Amino acid sequence: MTETDDLDAALAGYLKLATLADRQLPGLGFFPPTGPELAPEAELAREADPAGEAELAARVTADPVAWFTAERFHLLEITGWACAHGRYRMAARLAARLRTFQFVQHRVDDADQMWRAIEQAADRAGDIATSSEARFHLAWVMADSGRFADAYAALDKCIPILEARGVRGTLAAALYWRAFCADMLGDSEIQRADGERCLGLARQLREPGIEVMALRILGMALIRLGSQDRGIALCEQAVRLAQQEGQLAWEYYAITTLAFALCQAGRHDYAERCCQQGTEVSDRLGLFVTGQAYLLGLLGDSYMGQGRYREAAEAFAQAMVGFTDNGELKGQALCLLKLGQAHIALGEPQRAAEILQQCFPMFSKLGLPAYEDAVLKALDQCRPTTEVTLAGAP
Repeated sequence: MTETDDLDAALAGYLKLATLADRQLPGLGFFPPTGPELAPEAELAREADPAGEAELAARVTADPVAWFTAERFHLLEITGWACAHGRYRMAARLAARLRTFQFVQHRVDDADQMWRAIEQAADRAGDIATSSEARFHLAWVMADSGRFADAYAALDKCIPILEARGVRGTLAAALYWRAFCADMLGDSEIQRADGERCLGLARQLREPGIEVMALRILGMALIRLGSQDRGIALCEQAVRLAQQEGQLAWEYYAITTLAFALCQAGRHDYAERCCQQGTEVSDRLGLFVTGQAYLLGLLGDSYMGQGRYREAAEAFAQAMVGFTDNGELKGQALCLLKLGQAHIALGEPQRAAEILQQCFPMFSKLGLPAYEDAVLKALDQCRPTTEVTLAGAP
């Protein structure tokens, strides 16, 4: 066998094992559905050393996160080799099996490296189909990294191509992610429109995962547009559907969105109960590195609404640790903003001003002017006690 033959065999072997590992992880709902690809169990049974392969397969399925973590650098290396030698479609199949692991473990740099290599190889080959798939994946990587404006622009270019190709599964996922970016950028009308289209496609495709995600993103849009009862009803529907399907990851996302919607509507006691329920779901999942941090932030919101400001400050501070430990800039910035607001409510404006100064440059880096404005408004409440001047701020 030549070196190229050996590498081809290694690529095929990694695809089998990655498929096995990925099947043990929960579906997230907001990625396109993956087909059967290979049938790894049957393939492994036909290998020359079935006992050895069976042992390896058992180890992969027993702890898929540990296997993906241990093989990270090899997977990056083999993907790069595949793209450099014209095997970019095989690389795309492999990368699709890594995205759940990369998302829940916040390995966005790995995902960016893989999909960028795939996009470049597909572009060189004039393969529009694979290139558009890669661009979709690069867009969610941007969004998960807090680059919402860049992700929105990338999805704007990607969605018409997906529409023209009739790739409805990826199109539905792209519409969800554009709605998510629109939410972060403050464009609730676009969020609602994309959420409605995503929901329609999900139901046509009979894909309950993307339907759950569409219900929650549409529910958030309606809440922001003032239709609170309808928005909450959609979020509750998302929770019920996730529970009916027995999908913990979908349930986690639906519950966190419902807790957010309830806080926005002033139903803080119900929101607190949702956070407690969400914490139980997150514990059972045990995968999301920032899962508890998001719930702690929402719990702090519910405490703020109930006038329990000291408890809110403690919840925001605990959430901040989780986001900081995992390099999640958006979560850090939001926690600092809310922590500052909690200290204002506690009558501690000087401490609040010190905290708020930290998050202003974070929101500037993320390109979120609405949140920069929120920081400035909060700082105005601190000025009677301490004058604060921010670089670049009026």
